[in-house]
Amino acid sequence: MQETPQKQEPAQAQKGNTPQYQDDEIDLRKLFQAIGSFFAGLWFGFIRIVVSIRRVTIEHKYLFLILIILGVVGAIVFSKTSRPYYRTSMLLKISIYRGKLIEKSIEKLDMLCKEEDRSELASVLGIDSLLAVQIKGFEAIPFVNEQEIIDLEILKIQLKNLKANEEQISQVISRLEIDNKSTYEIVVRVYDNSIIPDFEEPVVNYFRNIKYISKRLEINKQNRESKLRKLQLEAEKMDSLKSVIYRNLATLSNRTREGSVNVILAEDNITNPLSVIREDMRLYDEELAIRRLLALEPEFEVVDTFATFLTLDSPRVTQSTVYAILIAIGLGYFMILIRGINAYLSRVEKENA
Repeated sequence: MQETPQKQEPAQAQKGNTPQYQDDEIDLRKLFQAIGSFFAGLWFGFIRIVVSIRRVTIEHKYLFLILIILGVVGAIVFSKTSRPYYRTSMLLKISIYRGKLIEKSIEKLDMLCKEEDRSELASVLGIDSLLAVQIKGFEAIPFVNEQEIIDLEILKIQLKNLKANEEQISQVISRLEIDNKSTYEIVVRVYDNSIIPDFEEPVVNYFRNIKYISKRLEINKQNRESKLRKLQLEAEKMDSLKSVIYRNLATLSNRTREGSVNVILAEDNITNPLSVIREDMRLYDEELAIRRLLALEPEFEVVDTFATFLTLDSPRVTQSTVYAILIAIGLGYFMILIRGINAYLSRVEKENA
C-alpha cells in the first residue's frame, strides 16, 4: 500500500509589518542653526550694502564734493536773500465750531496768503492791504487731538461696562473729562513783528463773523438776556412777598396768644419765611450765573492772546546749510543710481541685439 504523501499546505510566511514611526520632534540644533543663518545672512547683507555705498562714494567723491559745494553756496544765498519771518500764536476756544470746521477756515486764510494779490485776504480779515502783505501764513493746531478724545470715549464706555459702584465710576469719568478739547492754537507767521498788536482783533472778528458762529452766538445771547429779565421779574415778586411776610410777622409778634408772644409759623395762612429766603437766594445765584455767561461768552473765548515777543521761524544759515548738504548727498546717490540703471539697460539691449 503506497503512502500518499501528506499534502503540505504552503506555509505562508507572514512578514510582520514593522510600524514606521515618523519622528515629529523638532531638532533644536537645526532650528537654532536656521535662525542663526537667517540673522547672519541679514548681517552680511547689511555689510555688503555698507561696503557698496563706501565704494561708490569713493569712486564718485568729486561728484559729491561738487554737489555739496553747490548746495552750501545755494543755502547761504537763500538765507541771505530770503525774508525772515516770525511765528506767534493765540489760543482760541470755540465750542460751537471745532474740529475740521475751524481747520478749513484757517486753510482758507492760508491759501489767500499764498496769492500774490493780497486784496482778498485784506477784505476777509478787514485789514489794510499793506498789513496783509506782511502775513506769510496761518495754521490751526488742536490743543487736544482727535485720537485722545476717541480714546477717552472708549475708556468711558469700558468703565460703564464694569460691574462696579456707579457713583465711583461717574467720579472717575468726571476727572477724565477733557476741558480743552474745543481749544485751538491759531498760529500766524508774519514778516514784520510790529503788526501783531493790530492783528489780534481782525483774526478774532474773522471767526466771530462766520455766519455759522455769529447766528449761534446771537441766539445764545438773546436766550440768556430773556432768561435774565424773567429772573429779575421773579426776584421783584419775591421781594414783594418778603415785604408782606415781614409785615405779617411784625403784626403777629405784637399779639399775645395764651399769654405767649411766640410767633406760630405752622398755620395755613402763614408762609414759611425760610423757604422764601432759600428760593430768593436760588434765584439770585441763577441770575449771577446768567450774568457770568453773558460776560464771558464761553462758546467763544480768547484764552491767550498773540505774544508780542515773536520767535524767528525762518531757517537759519546753519539749518539751511545742513539741509543743503543732505539734499546734495541724496541727489548724488540718485544720479549714480540712474546712471547704473541706464548702463544696465544699455548692456541688456546690446546682448539682445
